[in-house]
Amino acid sequence: MQADERPGPILAGRVEDWDPHLARMKRFWASVLLKTGEYKGKPVPAHFVMKEAAADDFRI
Repeated sequence: MQADERPGPILAGRVEDWDPHLARMKRFWASVLLKTGEYKGKPVPAHFVMKEAAADDFRI
């Protein structure tokens, strides 16, 4: 993600330590895909404030 040409620069100024962030992302996706319930948080407000990001940045 850091090396990607689009989200890399957007996230570079926001994520100081990638290890905890990636661990949080893994917990989030485990909760969504595997229904583990291990993620407790609100990811939408944290990402909604990123005005540089566009809807296409979140497409797979």
